[in-house]
Amino acid sequence: MGIFVSDSGNQDYGTSLHYCDEILMLQIRVISPTTIVDFGAGAGKIAQIAKEALENGYEITAVEGCKDTATMLGKTCLYNAVHNCLI
Repeated sequence: MGIFVSDSGNQDYGTSLHYCDEILMLQIRVISPTTIVDFGAGAGKIAQIAKEALENGYEITAVEGCKDTATMLGKTCLYNAVHNCLI
């Protein structure tokens, strides 16, 4: 599992945030989805976890309300599709 850095630049070792990442990684591995929709994709953390948890054979779509963030996500290789819209 990769290390995710918080907005403050501090590593999240031992915090509930890091613990939730581990739980999400395990859930994704067990479920082994072929399609994922990341609502409020932000910095793409869910996509990063999915990429590490799943070998291949899945599609992940970002739904992001902030236009600048959606534009940034569209320039990454994390998502198969990025949609800028509100739920």
